[in-house]
Amino acid sequence: MLGELLVSFYQREHAGASRWLEIWAYPDSTLNLVIASDSTEESEEHSFPCAPHHITNVLNGFDFQTSGPSGFVMLQRQGDALVAEFQRRTDERGWTQSIPVEDFRDSLMRSSRGFPYVL
Repeated sequence: MLGELLVSFYQREHAGASRWLEIWAYPDSTLNLVIASDSTEESEEHSFPCAPHHITNVLNGFDFQTSGPSGFVMLQRQGDALVAEFQRRTDERGWTQSIPVEDFRDSLMRSSRGFPYVL
């Protein structure tokens, strides 16, 4: 099944490390939340299934946590930011990325598929 990239937020950290969060949509109305990190030491990318109402709930102040073989991701709204935290299952190391809520909401609304669940 061919997916469509709805949003992508890329954050470059000091010392060359980068983090990004993406949401992919599929024709069956499912979504994949992709969270990734890249540095001079290692590169990793993790994908987690979710649904539109999960993302909407986070924007409305409700936490969303999902897990897979590689670890777990928690999405939370903290004031004016959407915060994604990833932790590996193997060594409990991970990272956090913060995205302004308005930027996140605007990006979803501008996506070619639209995102009717976002208020």
